[in-house]
Amino acid sequence: MGTNNLVVNNRMRDIRDADYFHVFGVSNTVRGNICIGFEDTPNSGNHMDCFQTFGLNGHASKHMIIEENVFGYNYNPTDVDIAQICQLEQNLNHEIHNWDIRNNIFFGLLKGECGIPSVRWHNNVFYQIWTNASGGAIIINWAESGRNNATNAQILNNVFLGCGKNDQSGWYSVGDGSSIVTNTWKVDFNYVAALDGSPKRAGLPQTNQRWYEPHGINGGSDCFQDIRQHDFRLRQDAPLRNKGVNLSNYFSRDHTGNARPVSGNWDIGAMQFVASENRVVLPPSFKGIVVHP
Repeated sequence: MGTNNLVVNNRMRDIRDADYFHVFGVSNTVRGNICIGFEDTPNSGNHMDCFQTFGLNGHASKHMIIEENVFGYNYNPTDVDIAQICQLEQNLNHEIHNWDIRNNIFFGLLKGECGIPSVRWHNNVFYQIWTNASGGAIIINWAESGRNNATNAQILNNVFLGCGKNDQSGWYSVGDGSSIVTNTWKVDFNYVAALDGSPKRAGLPQTNQRWYEPHGINGGSDCFQDIRQHDFRLRQDAPLRNKGVNLSNYFSRDHTGNARPVSGNWDIGAMQFVASENRVVLPPSFKGIVVHP
């Protein structure tokens, strides 16, 4: 709640039967937090999210920024109702809109459901998301009667690595049964691949059934320094370098605070390539965390 609040640089882990963040108000920012671990009480029926908003309480939730965070690890990855990236519902509340979700790293979680207008997913890493299902890492509910309206979505410069359970899933999809990607979306310049770097099955323009992007990268390996240690810094020879669209009208830095170019193409993913950078994503207290197969 409130306006212009900052939730910055917290370290949280092993939450039980709860969400990490409920986000309401105006122009609030959640930045640089590391939130690892979810566990539910058996048979509780709880549904957990990294962050959530909804319109049923009548509160506003607009002009929010979720950036430079790390969210990950589901204790029970076979349960389809536990530990999602997010659930964003409008519920016909027109004071819920305009979120920026950027430069985050998500791993070992279930899908992110988005049902509010003008949400911009920029330069995130989605690693092994919803590996037990045939859906997308991001589900856009763009015309769900009585609940959601996710027009004007942007999905740009993201990494979808090892997501979904087959070669026809694991990036983004429409969750209301529509087969057409609405023309209010901007969806392009993303990288998608299986864990071994093999491509996903391509489809036709303007369909929801298979991956298609005119400027995206489908397949390719050896992009990152060490994904097993959740180190998503780009290798010097990574094919994702200089292949993203420039989004400097929205923001100017990467996951670690490095400046992104004012002009020219950006790198795809949460981290702009910097030759001398040695930073490791997770601090020592979070080492040894692995994603369940």
